[in-house]
Amino acid sequence: RRALALAKALEETGQHERARQAVDDLLRQAETVDYRPLQGQLRLLAGRVAMQQARYEDAEHLLERAFADALASNDDDTVVNAGALLVYVIGYSQGQPDRAEHWISLADAAASHAGVGVIPRSALRVSEGVVAMQRGDNAAARQSLLRSLSLVRENLGDDHPEATYALS
Repeated sequence: RRALALAKALEETGQHERARQAVDDLLRQAETVDYRPLQGQLRLLAGRVAMQQARYEDAEHLLERAFADALASNDDDTVVNAGALLVYVIGYSQGQPDRAEHWISLADAAASHAGVGVIPRSALRVSEGVVAMQRGDNAAARQSLLRSLSLVRENLGDDHPEATYALS
């Protein structure tokens, strides 16, 4: 877990190539023990790094596997986070908003489970809004983004950093 935290810190501080190397090493180790919850979290992080490096096809593949691993291990937060990033990567980064609709539906289903965190649900609404903008549906985009902001404000407060993300 400490190595995963270090890889996340590398990703969050923009050290994407180092994060990629760290996650690749961790994934190789995790695959030898066949522990899907950890594999899902690692693939989610690897998908985020690939997305930030503009390796969108790799990101899509990694995020699909993260989604499946998390679903198989009942890790709803990771399911929703992977779904939200798939919506963004496919709908916005790859410019295929129609394909992203499928992932919105699947991630929405997972987000409806009790106990799913505010931040994954908010991230899904942001991705949904970005895809709506990509389609040219500004009213739907506004609605999704306001839902994201409302989730954060009601549950975490106006000053939480996630509120800024929802506004961006």
